[in-house]
Amino acid sequence: MLEESKALARALERRLGSSDPRSFKKELDRLGLKDPAVVDRIKDVASLVNRTHRAELSRAYELTCGLKKGLGLGM
Repeated sequence: MLEESKALARALERRLGSSDPRSFKKELDRLGLKDPAVVDRIKDVASLVNRTHRAELSRAYELTCGLKKGLGLGM
């Protein structure tokens, strides 16, 4: 699932310049997408990808901190 979300993020970045749904308005206007259902679906998918990416970064950070803490001398 993480690989799929990374692929979706790359596709969104290629097409819209970013995978962050907050910055889509002007890009979607530039592409001429007028159908609200399509725009909402793109934003939903982008939001899901963004949350997945943030969760993965959080998990990686926690693992790194745990490893550093475990390598201490314990004094």
